[in-house]
Amino acid sequence: MSDNIEYPLPLSQTWTASANLTAPIEGLKLDIPGRVFVKHNASLDTPARVLVLSDTAEIINAIQWRVDQPVFSLGPVLEAKLFVPRNERLDVTGSLLIEVTVREPLSRIATSAETVVQEGSLLNGPADFVSVRSDDAANVYVTYSSPIELAGLDLKSNDDGSVQLKSPSIKVVGEFKLKSNDNGAVAVQADNIAAATITSTANDGSAVYLTATNLIEATHLHSNADDRGSINIYPHGVCQEGAVRVADSGRVNVGSVICQTVDARLADASFAIVQAVQSLSTKVTDGGHVQYFNSTPTLLPVARGRHKKPSQATLTTENKFDEFKFQSIPAYEPVGVSIHIGRYGNVYIESFESHAKTTTALAATSTLAAGFEGGLVLAAICVVAIIGFVLLKHRRRAEYQPLLH
Repeated sequence: MSDNIEYPLPLSQTWTASANLTAPIEGLKLDIPGRVFVKHNASLDTPARVLVLSDTAEIINAIQWRVDQPVFSLGPVLEAKLFVPRNERLDVTGSLLIEVTVREPLSRIATSAETVVQEGSLLNGPADFVSVRSDDAANVYVTYSSPIELAGLDLKSNDDGSVQLKSPSIKVVGEFKLKSNDNGAVAVQADNIAAATITSTANDGSAVYLTATNLIEATHLHSNADDRGSINIYPHGVCQEGAVRVADSGRVNVGSVICQTVDARLADASFAIVQAVQSLSTKVTDGGHVQYFNSTPTLLPVARGRHKKPSQATLTTENKFDEFKFQSIPAYEPVGVSIHIGRYGNVYIESFESHAKTTTALAATSTLAAGFEGGLVLAAICVVAIIGFVLLKHRRRAEYQPLLH
């Protein structure tokens, strides 16, 4: 008897957006677990089609799809969230794979599921703005086989999640934003990267990685790290004006980028390594440390007044940065999920988790309670659910390896 038991044949459900939508779907918001593949098909006979595959009917039925109509100047958004009727709860474990196909390329994606964004699913034009956000420990993979040219690009990760973008080249006419929070990571790789402004922000133990095989170019390079956040831009770059803001043991490693001028302000045992040609101005307090790499800028901070202090910046011959290990695109197969939802009166408790596929079939287990008894059970699980939600938010994402140079 074989030890490897495959997943049972999946159950499936198809959902389609109304063909009567007056405007194309512009955004995708996924507040669900699982693995999602986002595809583009210009000949689709509906604005969007969703295929949900699972070994558990309760999982499929718990996912609610809808198109949210425009708010202010934003276009329609395809949304997915978990739902149970009032006075019921759901505890279920099983497998989940979702395929979302859109007729028009999207301008924004926010997801709590592991998400693979395939070629053509996002806008790509010099007048277009694109944003991608990862929440709740989700890993998002965006790959372009053709060059990217956009008016603005915004990548953000939260809660142990990551956003990974690869393209032959990236050109942003306006601002290229990379932001990571709460142990998340944003990582971008291309042969060439150019933007009017590159703004990187890393907070709460998170990290930003921007790397180009040939060259990174920016008129303005702004790097902000706080509370053990880390920013790494490497291995070759140029900029006109650099601004560095670091606090609370944060690190900014931009010594690979040759800037004409750099203004660095550090506090609270933080660190920055920069490279400036014309001038380097600094303001350092409470144990912060600035190093300049390669050569001494023409203008350096100088001590003034009766009580002269040494320069707040020192020369280094070692250019240090952390390097991101890019992950392979996940396979087109389901992942395990656990969902816990309770709804009683005005109280709504929700937590969910995606986890790796196992070699044995996932035991599709579920519990559904209703009525007053369900309410009492919900009260009993509220504390457990809240604790579980907090723990899940702090689960580590798929591992990456920082390498010190």
